[in-house]
Amino acid sequence: MRIEAGAGGSVRDAREKIVVSDGAGHGDPAPKTGDHAVEATRPAAILEAVTLAAERFLSSPAWEAQLAATLQGLGRAAAVGRVYVFDNEMADGDVVATRPVAEWVAPGVSSQLENPALRRVPYRPALDRWLTTLSAGTAIHGHVRDFPATERELLEPQDIVSIAMVPIFAGAEWWGLLGFDECFAEREWTQAEIGALKTAAGIIGAAIERDRREAVLRETEERYRRLVELSPDAIAVHRGGVITFANSRAVRMLRARTVDDLIGRSLLEFVHADSRPRMLQRLQRLREGREVAPIEEQFVRMDGTVIDAEVTAAPFTVDGESAAQVVIRDISDRKATEHSLRVHSEYLEALHETTLNLINRLDPQDLLAAIVGRAGALLGTRDGYIYVVDFSGELEVRVGTGRFTEHVGFRMQRGEGLAGRVLDTDAPFAIEDYDEWEGRSPNFPLGIMHAGAAVPLTSEDRVIGVLGLSYEEPGRTFTDEDLAVLSRFAELASIALDNARLFTASQQEITERRRAEERLRFSAHLLDSVENAVIATDAENRITYWNAFAATLYGWQAEDALGRKFREVLPISDPSAAEVIDGVRHGGAWEGDIEVRRRDGSRLIVFARVSAIRSADGTGRPSGLIGVTVDVTERRRAEDALREAFEREKEVSRRLLALDEMKNTFLEAVSHELRTPLAAILGFAITLERPDVSVSDERGKELLDRLAANARKLDRLLSDLLDLDRLSRGIVEPRRRAVDVGELTRQVISGSEALRGRSVEVDAEPVIAWVDGAKVERIVENLAANAIRHTPDGTPVWVRVRRSDGGVLIVVEDAGVGVPPDLQAAIFEPFRQGPQTRAHSPGVGVGLSLVLKFAELHGGRAWVEDREGGGASFRVWLPSVDPGDEAAPVAGESPAPV
Repeated sequence: MRIEAGAGGSVRDAREKIVVSDGAGHGDPAPKTGDHAVEATRPAAILEAVTLAAERFLSSPAWEAQLAATLQGLGRAAAVGRVYVFDNEMADGDVVATRPVAEWVAPGVSSQLENPALRRVPYRPALDRWLTTLSAGTAIHGHVRDFPATERELLEPQDIVSIAMVPIFAGAEWWGLLGFDECFAEREWTQAEIGALKTAAGIIGAAIERDRREAVLRETEERYRRLVELSPDAIAVHRGGVITFANSRAVRMLRARTVDDLIGRSLLEFVHADSRPRMLQRLQRLREGREVAPIEEQFVRMDGTVIDAEVTAAPFTVDGESAAQVVIRDISDRKATEHSLRVHSEYLEALHETTLNLINRLDPQDLLAAIVGRAGALLGTRDGYIYVVDFSGELEVRVGTGRFTEHVGFRMQRGEGLAGRVLDTDAPFAIEDYDEWEGRSPNFPLGIMHAGAAVPLTSEDRVIGVLGLSYEEPGRTFTDEDLAVLSRFAELASIALDNARLFTASQQEITERRRAEERLRFSAHLLDSVENAVIATDAENRITYWNAFAATLYGWQAEDALGRKFREVLPISDPSAAEVIDGVRHGGAWEGDIEVRRRDGSRLIVFARVSAIRSADGTGRPSGLIGVTVDVTERRRAEDALREAFEREKEVSRRLLALDEMKNTFLEAVSHELRTPLAAILGFAITLERPDVSVSDERGKELLDRLAANARKLDRLLSDLLDLDRLSRGIVEPRRRAVDVGELTRQVISGSEALRGRSVEVDAEPVIAWVDGAKVERIVENLAANAIRHTPDGTPVWVRVRRSDGGVLIVVEDAGVGVPPDLQAAIFEPFRQGPQTRAHSPGVGVGLSLVLKFAELHGGRAWVEDREGGGASFRVWLPSVDPGDEAAPVAGESPAPV
């Protein structure tokens, strides 16, 4: 505002000539107080300014950007000196203070935006009336002279004569206030003006609330986007069947390169042809806004592979158009697991029935035919056969089913056809097209089978026949899982063939019949090769058979379980026992899940199939029970367990062979190394002991020197072995002190008895390092002795000591033949000898192992590499660590110096 006073006019007259300025000295005279015509137009002017403010806020993405222009328009429309916005400060959910946000002032009116007294104005206790009134939605207006003293203390220093404040609400929250100051003349605020000011405050509050809601919406959208991207399932959105959005999991599941490969494509492109009719019906329901139930379908990836998927879809509306969100979960693994469980369950049933047949000694020919038939049914074919190796070594079809029925008696040579190959390799084998296979038998007719699979039948580690199946339909093949199932049936067929031989032998003499029947019954020990627990009991419920897998599963060894009551070994509940007895009472079989307790007290649920064993005396009375049980959890992972067990067995065998080789090497080397000095010591001692031998002083001293040298050699050997044992058990700690490693190395080389007579060149610079000097001596001595032991006389040997990476590097090199690359890591193992060990000084094989252990004890490392120019370069790096330094390196974490 600007004050104009006429000549001779008073200040009061000047106050009545107030002009609203636009900041450049221009403006219209403000109406005098009491000018009713002008005062009547102010609410309309304020509302017009409010309308402009609303347009600004609606067109702007942020309300703060339009606040200054809004306050300017409101100040000019209300004809006041100052307009401002204050927001509230919250603490523990309550409004406690207010602070300035923005301000507009007319010319001639001082700005209060930077006033230190207004940076934070507490409501209590001085402005408690403001807190109560404004929070209730009521305006505060009037002359400052009429306000309470505590309020005047805040307002009068700002030259405020009259004031009007209206609350700003953002939604339901009291956000702050909008204030209007008259600084030159008292002013009466009409209800129309106060109503217009409240409207202005409402527009500002609405803009604030809109921005808040948009911020929350953006945050919610971003959170949803992140959740969709992190979802383990594929998520896509489509409109009318056309994909408009897909997350990264969908890109990976459908094997697209980027999301752009999916956007714009029809969803039906990725649906298998067999599933499209159902998918079209579901899409129509979604377009109609109706829910659809989850369904399992087959999807086709971009690379052509097919997966099983569980699809869930829900309709929604985007921009007024119907759309649908689809969640796709890959269930191929689950389907495969279900199939594996189904196959395994069928296999268990077949195993149970075949086991009963074995124990009841059915006709071997019928039993083998049943085995082939069950194996074929399990793998979806009726065509199968069993070849048996006859006395001449040829293969003969003994059993045939399906298309092989007419080929019983067909013979082939070893190595001929599919069966001959399995006989030669003693391994399962499968082909995709027998007629096109280069190894097919020229004597076998064409067109009999397409894909084929065969596995060996073994007895006492010898192949006695071949079990095979075939598919006549093109396109069907045998998987690794199929071969595994067929191999298990081959185990049963092998048992049947063995039992057939036993049964035939039992017919030779009637007096041996019972003994033969007993051997046949207990030949079930062959079932130990099947990884299922097989248990048999007699009529008194005492255990008569307990296979090896039962011992593994339940923790009872056979010798502890046999002869004891079943429930003493495997406690089961009374209701479970009664259910089993009732199930088998009338000759039937009982199967189901049952809880048992292992020997260690742990519990597990097993699937069991139990049947009665019929007496062989012709009465048919039950003579006991037989049951096949399998851990339900292990059944789900049966194939993985079999493969892992096989790998573990190979690894154990490899380790046992390695340990046996190491033991032999150690015993040979130690016996040689102990006997040589002991023989020398004993010989010298006997010579000195004999009274009939006269020894000169010089000769006696020589004998004593050699006797002492051999004793020291023996002592070094025993020390090495003891040190290796202590290091392996981790009971040795380095005793660090400041050592000149270069000088120590020169002393070790010059004083070593093992190096006498050999030229060793030492290039050792002074290197002070915190190390265990005694251990470093052993490192240098063992490396030098190793170089001498493994090189011919006269071969140059070099020893170097250098600083390296905060520690010391010790290098011992020779010009020998070097260490082969495949032995450079293993040569540091205990008792491992290099290929160039000299016959007269083989060593024990612990020297380099001690070098590595001593280096790791210091937190360093030891290694060998090829020497430039030929030979071997053995290197040891040791860190220099003050004993008081807590940041000492740990073995295995040291750098690899060059």
